[in-house]
Amino acid sequence: MVNFWVALETVFVGIWSFIVTFFNSNFFQGFSTILTVIGAVILYLRQKNAERQRIAAALVNEIRNAEEAINSLKNRPGGVEIPEIIILPHNSWSKYSHLFTKELDQDQINTINRFYFEAERANYIVSHGNTVDLFLSNIKARTEAVHQKVLDIIATVSKKELKNKMKEFSDKFYNTDSFFAYSPNGFPNQLDLHLKNVALILDSPAGIKLKELAGVQEKKKKTFFSL
Repeated sequence: MVNFWVALETVFVGIWSFIVTFFNSNFFQGFSTILTVIGAVILYLRQKNAERQRIAAALVNEIRNAEEAINSLKNRPGGVEIPEIIILPHNSWSKYSHLFTKELDQDQINTINRFYFEAERANYIVSHGNTVDLFLSNIKARTEAVHQKVLDIIATVSKKELKNKMKEFSDKFYNTDSFFAYSPNGFPNQLDLHLKNVALILDSPAGIKLKELAGVQEKKKKTFFSL
């Protein structure tokens, strides 16, 4: 009976000695270092993915608000004044686009780049459309058009006809229905022409991919088979 307990003690002492030796060995220290590094990498990747998802959600909201503002401007009632609507308060895409270079292909990146460029331009037109820039812009366009017209007359008519042609142009110039007459519609017209070229992107492949990265679940339309 005594021999049994002695043998059992010897076994436990041997196991304990092995454990102590193992934990103090270079192998265990190296292995624990590798596990620590792996854990740090996994934690970093999780944090990075969470940050990317958060930023993608913010971008989706920013684009959605910009598209709603653009649609509102396109459907605005007639009139000279442009509604004071902020299309794009911030360009978050220019700050965070580098986070999505691996998730989005080049065509999708170009689509989003183009939308933000056009939205910023439209935002500029809206923000300056009802200010003194409206007057100055129209005056500049009017002066440039008159200058070009005078040069065209000088280049295309003879000296004998020049006086009559210049008088004819002068009469048209001071006519209120003249193309060269000042009109405050310059900025609204410029805005409308610009908005025609702004493509909405939330339902495009680029927008759909961005919503996937944001974890946004679109509501599916119910059909007869899904009821």
